[in-house]
Amino acid sequence: MDTPVQILLDASEAHQRLHSVELERTSFESKIKDLDEKRIDALSQLQTVKSDYLGAQKNLASLEDQCAALDRQLAQLTVALNSGKLGNYEQGLTQQRQLQDSISKSEDAILDVLESIDSFPSQIERIDEHIAHLNHVLLEVKAERDVREHDLQAQEEVADAEMKAHVKRLPEMEQRRFWAVRQKHAKLIYPLVGNSCGNCHVGIALKQVSLILQAISIYRCSKCGVFILSQEALQSDS
Repeated sequence: MDTPVQILLDASEAHQRLHSVELERTSFESKIKDLDEKRIDALSQLQTVKSDYLGAQKNLASLEDQCAALDRQLAQLTVALNSGKLGNYEQGLTQQRQLQDSISKSEDAILDVLESIDSFPSQIERIDEHIAHLNHVLLEVKAERDVREHDLQAQEEVADAEMKAHVKRLPEMEQRRFWAVRQKHAKLIYPLVGNSCGNCHVGIALKQVSLILQAISIYRCSKCGVFILSQEALQSDS
C-alpha cells in the first residue's frame, strides 16, 4: 500500500500537469494580447501619419496660394516701377526686394513640404505591411491555440481526475491541507534543505526534520504553507 508521502507525490505530479496546461493557455493568451496591442499601436500610428499627410497637403496648398499672391504683388510693383508711376522710386525698389525675399522663402518652404509629402506614401506602405503581418501572425496564433485547446482539455480532464483520485486516498486532514496549499501555490512540494524549508528557508525543528527524513508523515511549512519532503523522497519519485 502506498504511503501518504507517495500519494502526496502522485497528487502533486497530477497538479503540476494541470498547472502546465494553465501555463500553456496563459502563454497563448499573452501572445494574442501582445499582438493585439501592437496592432492597435500600428493602427494608431497609421492614423497619425495619414493625418500628418493630409495636413502637409493643406499646408502646401496654403503656401502655394501665398506664393502666387506674392508673385502677383511683385508683378504689379514691377510694372509700376517700369512705368515710372511710383512717387518714391527708392521705396518701390525696397518693396520689390522684400517681395522677392518673401517669394524665395515661400518657395523654400514649399520645397520642404514637398519633400515631406514625398516621404508619406512609403511610411504608410510600411505601416500597412506591418499591420498585415501582425494580422497574419495573430490569426496563426489563434488557430494554433484552437487546435491545441482540444489536447489541453483532454490533458486537463485526465490530470484533474487523477489528482482528485489521489487526494481522496489521503487522510481527511491531509486532503484539506492539500486543497489549501493548492489554492496558494503553483508548486506544492519543496525539498528539505538542511534543517530548513526549501521554499521560504524558515528553520524546522529537529524532531520534525527526523520525521521528514524517514518519510513517516507529511509536513507542511509553518511559515509559507508548502509541503516539505526529503531530497531522497523527491528523487525516488522522479
